[in-house]
Amino acid sequence: MFDLRGPKLRVGSFAGGSAQLEKGARVVLDQENAPGDGGGSSFRIPSFMRRSAQATGC
Repeated sequence: MFDLRGPKLRVGSFAGGSAQLEKGARVVLDQENAPGDGGGSSFRIPSFMRRSAQATGC
């Protein structure tokens, strides 16, 4: 048996260096090249963004 890791998904930088995420809060991942905050961050994997948009109907 092997422990297979999934892909590592990395978000962009955060204003102030980090952000505190609140349990149950909505977090938005977008393709903007701007520092993130507790409400969202940039995310630069185009194929993932396309599949997410298709799945959610956005």
